[in-house]
Amino acid sequence: MSVCGESRLRLNTATAKSWGRRWLREIQPGINVHDFTDQQGELVSRYTNWTLFFFFQNGGLFGTGSNGSLENLSDPFNIHPTTTIMAGSHDFREHFVRFATDSSRTLSFSGRAASGSFYSGNSFNVNINGALKLGPRLTTEVSWNYNDIDLEEGDFTTNQFASRVKYSFSTTMFLDALVQYNSVVQEWNSNIRFNVIHRPLSDFFLVYNERRDESGRRIDRALIAKFTYLLDF
Repeated sequence: MSVCGESRLRLNTATAKSWGRRWLREIQPGINVHDFTDQQGELVSRYTNWTLFFFFQNGGLFGTGSNGSLENLSDPFNIHPTTTIMAGSHDFREHFVRFATDSSRTLSFSGRAASGSFYSGNSFNVNINGALKLGPRLTTEVSWNYNDIDLEEGDFTTNQFASRVKYSFSTTMFLDALVQYNSVVQEWNSNIRFNVIHRPLSDFFLVYNERRDESGRRIDRALIAKFTYLLDF
């Protein structure tokens, strides 16, 4: 199935009442509609959402909204190793809340919780993130993503944990290390990337990837080097 067309409707406005300006910087409602069609012009999928976000003077935010999806599947697909979504038309919607503190602070948090219908059943999702900035060069982040899916075809839960460390040696040299655990495949994935910008829009990357199972046994690993150079004509 190929998707060749997209149409969208978008509305965003921003206002702030005078009585709240000491602590409220902006109120931002939004409406989005995205249609995706195939080469014959038939609707393949539609995504709609409305949101209402409050941006505070202290750099934090709080928002709520609703996301709707229409999927016309021509073929079944595996959403989980134990669960297959059948072909056909699926119409579902989730409702969510989201918050975030000021990301420029030494310690910051963000999170999102969502619940609603999902294909032939229901879903519940929680995502929590935390970041700690240890000076202008070093940042550490941790995140947890949890899904509880209840479908006619089967029930399952997923957990994904991630930890990231970023260090800037200078404005042109960076080190980024990411470790993830995925409960679906029951694997640990590690990615370490060293990046040097040797001239504007030209980079050298040295990347190390490794996968291990839950017992710590190494599955595979790779060391990759990449060099880019921008030519001016």
